[in-house]
Amino acid sequence: MARRERELRTVNYAPEDRPFVYVRHDDGRWYAGRLHAWVPVDDAWRCIVSYHTGPGVQYYRDVPADDVRRHDNPPDAT
Repeated sequence: MARRERELRTVNYAPEDRPFVYVRHDDGRWYAGRLHAWVPVDDAWRCIVSYHTGPGVQYYRDVPADDVRRHDNPPDAT
């Protein structure tokens, strides 16, 4: 995918419009966070998210769309 096409398909949220989501971290646990943007990469989508895993520990990263759940559709408790 050309860079310009990817930029046109990217969905960015304004700070006040960022949806609440759950994000699967590297440890396999789900954490509450915010969705900043959707970015197409090849034939898939990546999510730009921010979330906390503990006091003073915040992540801002991109993750596969499969690792993000809407806040009103939480992942199964494990």
